[in-house]
Amino acid sequence: MSDKQTSAEENILRAAEKIFMEKGFAGTRMQEVADEAGINKAMLHYYFRSKEKLFQVILSEAINEISPMLMRSLSSDKSVLDKLEDLVSNYTALLLKRPHLPLFVMHELSQNQGKFVADIAINSRTQPVMLAFFQQVTEECAAGKLRNIQPVHLLLHVMSLIVFPFIARPMVSRVAELPGALFDEVLAQRTEEVLRFLRAGLVP
Repeated sequence: MSDKQTSAEENILRAAEKIFMEKGFAGTRMQEVADEAGINKAMLHYYFRSKEKLFQVILSEAINEISPMLMRSLSSDKSVLDKLEDLVSNYTALLLKRPHLPLFVMHELSQNQGKFVADIAINSRTQPVMLAFFQQVTEECAAGKLRNIQPVHLLLHVMSLIVFPFIARPMVSRVAELPGALFDEVLAQRTEEVLRFLRAGLVP
């Protein structure tokens, strides 16, 4: 693929990302993406045959950013709590740079039961890392290093604490009267707040 083609595809993807975020998958029209990218609709269809294909490419990008970070955080030889601290720090930092990522993943989970996301995770060998982490949680609970908790609940707690503020930003900003700059400060504080919460709940 030539540099020109790569540049054109990247331009389309970033335009589509913007429109998908503003209007959601159902509300997005290919003509709107073409207009945002500054091209005609025929050229858009030359690169991406359908809205579904365009969305899947963007979703793949999102998962391919998240999966390596997840594996790095959970596959070290650190303790469970230290791994979680890495996960919270790394994931929050990623979402501060790419706050749209959870929205794309959530759409897939709600519309297609997460099959596409699961297939990517399996292909990237995330599953063995996750199962090994679950086993470590069980062992550290049995050794009295952590309060008793089912590993899957622990992971759900952590991921929810990280992701929910980014998904719920429009609602929380309005209800709590936190305009953009103030909510950005809240997000910047999330890493330490979540880690403080986890330590209080997990350390015996």
